[in-house]
Amino acid sequence: MALQFVDLKNLDYLAALKKQQDLVQEIKNKTKNNHILFVTHPSVVTLGRSSQASDLKGWAGEVHEVSRGGRATYHGPGQLVIYPIIDLNQNYKKFKSKDVMAYLKILEQLLMETFLEFDIQFELKETVSFDDVGKKLLNRGLWFEGAKVVSIGIAIKHWITYHGAAINLFNDPEAFTGISPCGYKTQDMKSLESLGHFLDREELIHTLEAKAQCLFEVQ
Repeated sequence: MALQFVDLKNLDYLAALKKQQDLVQEIKNKTKNNHILFVTHPSVVTLGRSSQASDLKGWAGEVHEVSRGGRATYHGPGQLVIYPIIDLNQNYKKFKSKDVMAYLKILEQLLMETFLEFDIQFELKETVSFDDVGKKLLNRGLWFEGAKVVSIGIAIKHWITYHGAAINLFNDPEAFTGISPCGYKTQDMKSLESLGHFLDREELIHTLEAKAQCLFEVQ
């Protein structure tokens, strides 16, 4: 099963979500292979399944409730967003079928190995919080120099993945304002540019593609 890559460039959030949902159905019907989509969205806030009322604290722009895990996050013109549409019914050389946690770790590995090529060593952090009724919430993300740079939130339908990871590449004055991003403070979220690393979007995509071909190789 060949892995396909598509750069959607700049695309509205709901249009990209529709593209993901269509691919999930096509992969289920075996008319398409696994895909990884790359995209940059106009400014929008999305609310994951664990979001709380307190996560919105003044954001006045576009908001959508979505099926991914996690809490509120921001997407905007300073990000590269990665949406892997991967059939977990398959066995892969790096992980077995229907193992969601193993898939999540491979996604994290993909990101961490890619950025090592640019001399950026991320730290994986998992924090625990509790919602308004006491349910435990896990939050995973990649941090660099004390700041959260990559947010991760996935969803599964028919054992096929969608949603994914958002990388804060460039400075964006609207980013994470008026929300409690993933339960953190706005100032905890930073771009690589603000931390002194300016990466070319196309070069980053090319490196991600090369790493993904190996990590998502079918058994």
